[in-house]
Amino acid sequence: MVTIFNGEIGVTINRIVSFPNHEMVRRNGYFSIPLFFNFYQSMNKTITTLLSISFLLLSNSIASSQEVRRFGKPGNDGRNGIDGRNGRNNNDSKIIADGNSQTIDISGTNGEDATDGENGNNAFNCEQPQNPPYFLRGANGGNGGSGGNGGNGGNGGNATIFYTDTANLKKITLDNSGAKGGNGGRGGNGGNGCQITIPHWQVKYCEWELWLKRTDIADSKWQNNPNDNKTTYCTGVQNIDAQSHTPPSPNLYSNVTYQWKYLGVTSTENYSGESGKSGQNGNNGSNGNNGKYGNVWLIPRMDIPTENVSYSNSLANLIGKKIDLTKNIWVNRQGLQSLLNPNSRVPNNYTYLLSTANLSYRILWTAKQTPTQLEINNIELGGEIVLDGTTPKMSLEANIPGTIEYQTKTEGNITTLRITGGFEPSRVESYQVIDNNAEKKPYELILIDNGKVRELLTNTKFSITTFIKQNDGIYQERDTVVFNLPPDKFPTGSVTVNNYQYTLNLGKDLFPWLKADSGYQLKHLITITQTTKRGVIYQQEIEYER
Repeated sequence: MVTIFNGEIGVTINRIVSFPNHEMVRRNGYFSIPLFFNFYQSMNKTITTLLSISFLLLSNSIASSQEVRRFGKPGNDGRNGIDGRNGRNNNDSKIIADGNSQTIDISGTNGEDATDGENGNNAFNCEQPQNPPYFLRGANGGNGGSGGNGGNGGNGGNATIFYTDTANLKKITLDNSGAKGGNGGRGGNGGNGCQITIPHWQVKYCEWELWLKRTDIADSKWQNNPNDNKTTYCTGVQNIDAQSHTPPSPNLYSNVTYQWKYLGVTSTENYSGESGKSGQNGNNGSNGNNGKYGNVWLIPRMDIPTENVSYSNSLANLIGKKIDLTKNIWVNRQGLQSLLNPNSRVPNNYTYLLSTANLSYRILWTAKQTPTQLEINNIELGGEIVLDGTTPKMSLEANIPGTIEYQTKTEGNITTLRITGGFEPSRVESYQVIDNNAEKKPYELILIDNGKVRELLTNTKFSITTFIKQNDGIYQERDTVVFNLPPDKFPTGSVTVNNYQYTLNLGKDLFPWLKADSGYQLKHLITITQTTKRGVIYQQEIEYER
């Protein structure tokens, strides 16, 4: 209860506790703490752990001068807008310009507009607390939602127009334009934050002094310990502070009564507040892309010839036969808008069927030996029509192996290929090294041609690069020797020929720096280049380590 203490308002808390017969002594205006410890020694052991806190009391803490608290509830963000749907691409159309008036609409459909983003909500419950002991900041408003993106416009359909009279094209009114893209939605506005109505205020802090007295000792005196003084937020008006801002009551012992003595305002703090931020406005959505024109093909006839631009088969099935090939020749042109009805909505460029190439080829056999004897009976050959700009020509060499010899001649639309000789392509690049390490002849390198084609070629060349490995364990390049083997002449360099076995003597080049008993380790990189009578080059590489 509230009582008068020494002429001032105080708070009395009646608790009874058993004290020993000791009086508290006031020294220099303060009560001696050791006396408190003496009378606690007679207490039951179950409360000895409380002695260290003496009469420490819970109190309302003073807010830090830097503490900032929000007031109000933040507004919710607005929802984003919904994207518009894309427009529909139109179907392709086949048109016959027969002289009758025709209107063909194969334009795309428009993209849909997007919806706007919603506005952010305002902050709410924005009543500002009155002069609190801390800084204030209002709750923020919600962000506005972004607008949706507009749908893309649909593309116009493709049109193929067949005609035999250019004048009939004027009877065609064609619309194959792309459609408009939809509009993007607008972003929503941000909501308002809570507003500060009192931007600055001052808070007072009052000090309270704790007095206590034993209730189980007659004539016990009131005593005070300055360490128990407490400071609380207050108004500075004594009656109000005694009712509303008294520190909390101690709750330690039942044989002690307590009183809080009001000492008045001891300090003041200045505080301020700021309004909450408005939410950000949402972004506007982007507009959809406009659709594109469809393509237009003009065909100056009533059909499009079927193409057959290439054909291949085994040599056995091609000899003596005439193979017909067909290829349409298309060109890009400008001026479509001037050819059709002026009300047409079309691109100005179009694709025109200029002509159709009809070319043929045939293969004749004029070699002395049969395809079976030359082992090329099952080789696949063929031809195709290729274009040089808009000029068609027959290409036969693309699919013919380099080991086959032939002559070509073109008369009119027919290209004739006469095979004069050749051999199976797998016979080239068929060399291998014969190991002669056991014979201790480091100057010699033996190669054998399993394809047996030297006399069928214009030239065979051996390029031998020698590497040596010494104590460092790393191969180092030392020399390169080249040998040429014409088909009907003696080979260059020191080469011994035994049918299709070739012994290459490298001693002349290796002797200055290599002895047979040196113990050096050798490695050769052998490059074999074979040139056919058609001038086609085949190359084979072999690594050989001694």
